[in-house]
Amino acid sequence: MSNLTTTESFLKDVQNHKIKILHDDGIYRHVRFSDGSSNMYFDLITAPGLLLYRGDMGCYEFERLHDMFEFFRTDREYNKKMGRKLSINTGYWAEKCQSESRFGSGIKAFSHDSFEETVLNDAKEFAEEHDLSGEALEDFNDQIEDLVSSVSDGHEAYEALRECDFNSIEISDDEFLEFTAEDVFGPDAWEYDFTEYTHRFIWCCYAIAWGIEQYDLVKDEKKSKEAEAKAAAHE
Repeated sequence: MSNLTTTESFLKDVQNHKIKILHDDGIYRHVRFSDGSSNMYFDLITAPGLLLYRGDMGCYEFERLHDMFEFFRTDREYNKKMGRKLSINTGYWAEKCQSESRFGSGIKAFSHDSFEETVLNDAKEFAEEHDLSGEALEDFNDQIEDLVSSVSDGHEAYEALRECDFNSIEISDDEFLEFTAEDVFGPDAWEYDFTEYTHRFIWCCYAIAWGIEQYDLVKDEKKSKEAEAKAAAHE
């Protein structure tokens, strides 16, 4: 899937975003991040046991710990030591997502690139097992390319791997190789996963990690100023 979000592209998207704490009472929080417009703005809202992400890039609700900010902070220090600017764990976080956006393809979507990679790998193994070469191999590869190009979504992908009607291949004079989709892709092709995390979900994961970091910076700065003021008052 093309155009996936990276740390660098996300940080560029939010380079002018400012934090606004709308509510902050223990784990009851409502924190907004925006550049003053609705473009890529987002809110982080927490209550006991849940975090709601909502904004221009989608809406997702996560449940795991009593304080969900703690949940999303878990791997921060380790990843910082590894030189990563932001820490996200899309697979684990997706497992804790109870509600996903109705637009932007949700958490995962069909990836034609993933489908093509799987098909070509299986086709290569089949060709090697049957010692296909020369015109026979060319004929086989042409049929595989036609299959790949005919698919545009997940439903078509699984249907093609189950029902594609291949033409026989002449492997020598008057000798033909007959084969089915199951011969090439196996009987369990329906178990293949051709999905990838969507651009919007990955962006939202980065937004959560970055947003909590910004919130923590504000809170740490406030504590530091309060400590300085207290110290000054006792001088």
